Amino acid sequence: MKNKENKTSVPASVWESIVGNDGEESHNEAVHEDSETAAAKMQDDTPNQDVAAPQEHTHRLKKSLRRASEKAKERKEEKKERKFERQMQEKRNQKKLAKQQKYEEARRKYYESRRRGNKITLWIGYVMIAVTVVMLFIWAGQYFYQIQKPEAHGTVTVDIPANATGAEIGNMLEEKHVISNAFVFRTALAVKGDSKKLQAGHYKFDQGITVKEAIIELHKGGNDFATVTIPEGYTVSQIAEALKKADIKGADDFAAEAASYGPLTYMYGPEPAQVKGEGFLFADTYDIPKDYTAKQLCDLMYDHTDKMLSPEIRREAAEKKMSLHDLMTIASMVEKEAKFREDQVPIASVILKRLEINMPLQIDATIQYALGKPKEHLSIADTRINSPYNTYRRTGLPPGPIGAPGMNAIKAVLAAKPGEYLYYVAKPDGHHIFTRTLDEHEVAVASVKG
Repeated sequence: MKNKENKTSVPASVWESIVGNDGEESHNEAVHEDSETAAAKMQDDTPNQDVAAPQEHTHRLKKSLRRASEKAKERKEEKKERKFERQMQEKRNQKKLAKQQKYEEARRKYYESRRRGNKITLWIGYVMIAVTVVMLFIWAGQYFYQIQKPEAHGTVTVDIPANATGAEIGNMLEEKHVISNAFVFRTALAVKGDSKKLQAGHYKFDQGITVKEAIIELHKGGNDFATVTIPEGYTVSQIAEALKKADIKGADDFAAEAASYGPLTYMYGPEPAQVKGEGFLFADTYDIPKDYTAKQLCDLMYDHTDKMLSPEIRREAAEKKMSLHDLMTIASMVEKEAKFREDQVPIASVILKRLEINMPLQIDATIQYALGKPKEHLSIADTRINSPYNTYRRTGLPPGPIGAPGMNAIKAVLAAKPGEYLYYVAKPDGHHIFTRTLDEHEVAVASVKG
């Protein structure tokens, strides 16, 4: 019976007395392994003898099983300790993370608070700067509005058109040295809302007044004035009569002033004109203050003529090698001769053609001007009067215009060229018949007279 003891089973009562109540758990975890190890040791330690003492074998077995149980308990405790340590480490990590998050949140709030504080401080600075600028602006505005005056002394007239804006009125007043600053004028109107209260008209201002005083005058309305229409073709004497009817103060002296006063360089032709201002007092509608003097009346109309003769008109005249004096002289004859606009260019062409071939113009309107009064029918004697304006007896142009030409007549002269016609005669309805030869002209005259 060799080695039969190596597989000896352990009685249940002995197992329970050794491991107690933990036998099953220990058995599941480690005892099975340790028992085999113990049996192997016993096999190694036991001599190959057929007989062994049963007491000694049981004692060794119990001792091995006890050690195995103790190791199992130790491993169980170590496992519990490791689990507990892991749990504690997790709790420490969670606390550390929570603390870090709390720190980051506090840091974020701190910097947000600083940024808000910086913005508030910046806005406070902006507000203080704005308040300072506004205060300076108000102070400067009050100074210019109520105190500051331009260094000018005298009286000027200013025409305020019905559609003029506050900015345009301010510029007019500054240009004529009524006020010192057009910007303050505009600002005062904007602040007070007075733009719509300004009245159009003719004003007489003292130079060197404040913006406040100027606005008060513009609220009152313009000085007493009259609207006068000067028809196209009117002579100086006819214009003077129109001014008298409008009860303009300087009307009585107007004709004499216009006869001798020539502020425009192009008013002078090759020979002296009977009236210097003739033809250069533009035919238009004027709003004229009733207290205007004769010189102010002439200045008003001369300035208007100079503006109406635009750079384009001056350029076209130069291209035709025609002076402004000649342009206005020819246009005045066209104005008198043509009743209808469509006849203006053909009549201008006849005049240019006769001038080109040095043929007398034979313009009836120039004879009537020389006579000093219009006549419906001229006599042979009328065509023989001794006058530089008698275009039947002389060649070339008269000394100057014979009336105030309109813009259409001026443009007709610029548009015309010397043509094939040399004659024209007016029909009863005012239109003209244009002919090339004297024989054709005589036939046309006979047909008109019936």
